[in-house]
Amino acid sequence: MPDSDSIPPAIELWPLLNFVMLAEHGSLSAAASALGLTQPSVSENVAKLERRLQVQLATRGPRGAVLTEAGRMLATRGKDLISQANSLAEAVREFGADPSGRVTVGLPPSLNVFLSVPLAETIHAEFPNLRLHIAEASSGHILDWLESEKYDLGCIFEQANPSTFEAVPLMSEEIFFAAATDDLPAGAEASSPRVVTPQLLSQVPLVLPSHPHGFRRIVERYARANNISLNVVLEIDSLPQIVEMASRASAYALIPHSALTGPGPSGDLTLMRLEPPLHRTGYLVRKRAKLASNSTVAVQNVILRIIKELMERHKLTAGIVPQVGAVRRE
Repeated sequence: MPDSDSIPPAIELWPLLNFVMLAEHGSLSAAASALGLTQPSVSENVAKLERRLQVQLATRGPRGAVLTEAGRMLATRGKDLISQANSLAEAVREFGADPSGRVTVGLPPSLNVFLSVPLAETIHAEFPNLRLHIAEASSGHILDWLESEKYDLGCIFEQANPSTFEAVPLMSEEIFFAAATDDLPAGAEASSPRVVTPQLLSQVPLVLPSHPHGFRRIVERYARANNISLNVVLEIDSLPQIVEMASRASAYALIPHSALTGPGPSGDLTLMRLEPPLHRTGYLVRKRAKLASNSTVAVQNVILRIIKELMERHKLTAGIVPQVGAVRRE
């Protein structure tokens, strides 16, 4: 009896592509034109697929092809299968070659502040044939970009669906209460080290990102766990502007230490620990179904290396998660 691995696949890609084009264009003639084939050739390839699967996929009529229920399901999932096959071919061609081409990365504001420039400089110096594109967005938007395959990599501060995304822990960082140095809340001036309680967050005016920003969700979970209501008077989705608002004593803020490594008036801010403390974990994420190219793997490993270097250089109040290591192809 033959080994199951030696049995030919039930679906061959060429007849599948013919059927997917039929589903997209609605008629045999239009599908044939798109594929550069004759109409009888497309018809025979679709019939071959139907015979192999033992199910009718479409009915042909004077107004074109009408998909059956089985055909609609195959058309949807068949596109993904063809896309994966193309990605596999591209990854195989790149394997062993110098990283090149374009890699897109989404970064949340707090990481973009101190990671984007060193990352861009390092990639340019070490991989001159690689073109890096970096965009700033909230964790939720970054996950949407990754799922739609508009971006290759993303860094987020929330758990991603493990069935859809591969996530490598990057760092665990503490979130601090931030106040202008000349506008500390009552009682904080005398405490050493300076510590504030969650109850303060319901008493002083806060500036935070809006929904559905991932940082806002983290802070609200902390508030619920400590049975308090946040006194949010301003919503700004730009981290540098939140830092500036706090440094100007216009409101108080909650920020990670890394937010003060970029340009801006951070010298006018005092950070105070929350008790109990508030932490968040950052993850390096990519879509499982999208094969990582040689270039994507190179960027992943540079990100991991730079995060560690920046934490040591800036003496950030954060920690490297033990699972972090060089990322390899699956």
